Amino acid sequence: IFSFCFCCCVLPMPVEVCSDQGHKAEAVFFDLDDTLYPRNRVIDDIVNERITSYLVMKLKIKPENCQLFRDRLHKSYPLTISGLVGEGHLRSHDIEPYLRFILDPNPIPSLIGTNPRLRTMVTNLRPSIKKWVFTNSDRKHTLRVLAALGCLNIFDGVIDLLAMGVMSPKPTRDAYEKAMTAATVRDPSKCVFLDDNLNNLRGARAFGWTAIHVGSPEFAERDSSAWDFSVSSVLDLPRVMPGLF
Repeated sequence: IFSFCFCCCVLPMPVEVCSDQGHKAEAVFFDLDDTLYPRNRVIDDIVNERITSYLVMKLKIKPENCQLFRDRLHKSYPLTISGLVGEGHLRSHDIEPYLRFILDPNPIPSLIGTNPRLRTMVTNLRPSIKKWVFTNSDRKHTLRVLAALGCLNIFDGVIDLLAMGVMSPKPTRDAYEKAMTAATVRDPSKCVFLDDNLNNLRGARAFGWTAIHVGSPEFAERDSSAWDFSVSSVLDLPRVMPGLF
């Protein structure tokens, strides 16, 4: 059993000794955006602007009302697209065009660049560990980002929004069940999950997964009950869970 000082994680916080459970894990699930690459405000702005443009063009919502409209959807639905489908603004045949409008074309790959250290870290996981990308984006966007990172073909698979279903993405329980089915893992306690989103981590942890927040320590501290470990970068995974390697 590995143990380490919690000061390897987010600071400042009380120092405590935690037992590393990485040696028991059978699968590691990685979120994509803002997790496999650092959060980028330019990318956030691009995606939000595209969503606003869609709402204005297709739903005829005034630009100044778009954020209020999205905020209302998020009170009842996990994602904007979930709310649009749930309220009948999008039908099944509209989903793919909506995703293409939001995600294509965009300069995200050119903004993130290759990351050889990420590739090395993922490939250094124990051979028995199943490695999956688990994202609320779609497969086309995911593969494009992985290619830009230089990390295409190092994961066992991708569980994307369409695989989960637009009405049951992270953080719904159904999403985590589908991820385990895809990875052929039966015991939730043997799943490790890295994400930047506290809601997604909270859902995973409630389901029995080990949840690791990736990103700003200040943001992580908004709800420390949502995660088991918190790191500034996905590259810190070996430090907090050395048993995975």
